[in-house]
Amino acid sequence: MARLVLISHQLGQQTASQTMLAKLRTYVSVWLDQKSKNVLVYDASWGGIVSCGCMYRWVDKKPKCVNVNDDDPSVLDCPTLSDPGMDFGNAFYNDHHFHYGYHIYAAAVVAKFDKDWAVKYNEKVLTLIRDIANPSPEDPYFSPFRYFDWYEGHSWALGIVSDPNGKNQESTSEAVNAWYGMYLYGVATQNQPLRDLGETLLLSEVHSTNYYWHVIPRTNEIYPKKYDHTIVGILHDLLVEFQTYFGQQGFFVHGIQLLPITPVVHLMFDPFWVASAYPKFQQYCQAEPMCVQSGFVTFLYAEQAMIDREAAWSNAMALKDDVFTIDCAGGNGNSRTNTLYFIASWGNHPQPHWPNDMRQSQCPTAIAVQPVRAPGTPHPDADKPSGVGLWWVLFGALVVVSISAGLGWFIAKRKPGQEQEQDKQALVADA
Repeated sequence: MARLVLISHQLGQQTASQTMLAKLRTYVSVWLDQKSKNVLVYDASWGGIVSCGCMYRWVDKKPKCVNVNDDDPSVLDCPTLSDPGMDFGNAFYNDHHFHYGYHIYAAAVVAKFDKDWAVKYNEKVLTLIRDIANPSPEDPYFSPFRYFDWYEGHSWALGIVSDPNGKNQESTSEAVNAWYGMYLYGVATQNQPLRDLGETLLLSEVHSTNYYWHVIPRTNEIYPKKYDHTIVGILHDLLVEFQTYFGQQGFFVHGIQLLPITPVVHLMFDPFWVASAYPKFQQYCQAEPMCVQSGFVTFLYAEQAMIDREAAWSNAMALKDDVFTIDCAGGNGNSRTNTLYFIASWGNHPQPHWPNDMRQSQCPTAIAVQPVRAPGTPHPDADKPSGVGLWWVLFGALVVVSISAGLGWFIAKRKPGQEQEQDKQALVADA
């Protein structure tokens, strides 16, 4: 929905954009106002925002969410707190940056067009941001940088449940989406320290993605030669796997590293690497009908656009509508419009490390939302990270100290949900 708001606005379809913006505003506010059945609550034990979860009972032939105490309906009885598998382990702090990243991105889009909404909900959005990327150790309510590992240069998604192979992360693209959402929310609310922090996390995660997850077998010096895949499914401290948590099929492995489809993918996916990775993705997808049935075929065509835009357009146009319905796990969070927009926009914002012919290939069909800059983004053919790229990552880690100090105004001893009038006044002035 957030993508459609931006795309329709960019293409001058203001009626459609405003109609969808109204719906998006409602959908985002439901969670921030705690009006969803699966309510978000603050966990004082570990210092974070977790989902309460739902146990369903059939009432009048309809499922009803039950998460209150039978003896006292005013008291929540959250099933997620005792089940590490419910809601992907949200109450055990798995994947918060994945999950809340979507909320933050959507909130950034609403805030871009509705400054009054941004003023009203700023504190609640910042609370989600503090949960996944609190910049200050002085904040007594949230752990600092819960998911990002500054030593490794990327995030870990595993929460508080131990694993013999250490921390792990599956979808780097969803991690990047979280930091992209932070960056965009900082831009939308004119919060310079937040914008800079989001950009720093984003560029560091992108750099690590291109080094650890995107693999060129012939130049690979990280993993054993027997690992002949072009991409990593799950990276652990002590293990690398070519599979996902929901399936071993190769198209799942490739697809999970490309969702959601947003302009920031331009930074993550280098045509040099795609030239070797796409044929593998295509092979996996063509071998199993489930690739289409699950909707993961949409990510295949998005990746195809990076090396053959015309063919990708034709393939996306030929997809049946049911690929994008609720029954397709991969397609239901995407849309044909977003897929076509991405395909048409590929190459309009070439990166400095692309070959000359790709940098000069411009497509007038549509213009992508300008992605953040990527100084020093490494060439994936390199057998080690580029010096410029490492310099940027290290520099980013150093400036976090100053960014954290700058962000002190919104985290200093503030309880989750507690609003401060000076923040509202600052946003009103900016608007």
